[in-house]
Amino acid sequence: NLRIISGSASGGVKLVVNPEKIKSLKDVKGKKIATPQLGNTQDVALLNWISEQGWKVDAESGKGDVSVVRTDNKITPDAYKSGSIDGAWVPEPTASKLVSEGAKVLLDEADLWPDKKFVITN
Repeated sequence: NLRIISGSASGGVKLVVNPEKIKSLKDVKGKKIATPQLGNTQDVALLNWISEQGWKVDAESGKGDVSVVRTDNKITPDAYKSGSIDGAWVPEPTASKLVSEGAKVLLDEADLWPDKKFVITN
């Protein structure tokens, strides 16, 4: 027998940023923001949010008004510490790891969804 389980993980995604470089949502423009990988739920959510701001980014290359840098979650904290990214749209526990390195939560993705509920892994 085979069972398909959907919605195996929910919530827990944040946009965390370097507070010295990004103080408000409008400051994200022109910065380098990491997502875990091309086409995953955080990548798509960030691209959608960027579009809602009226900014342009090529979905494939990640180049545009915001540089979307696809970085494995285990590498993202080191990329943040080195300054090669200015922030990240990532799930827990990566978001909390970045906060422990001095990043600030700029946006909780739950605030963008009805009833603050959304699936991050199907």
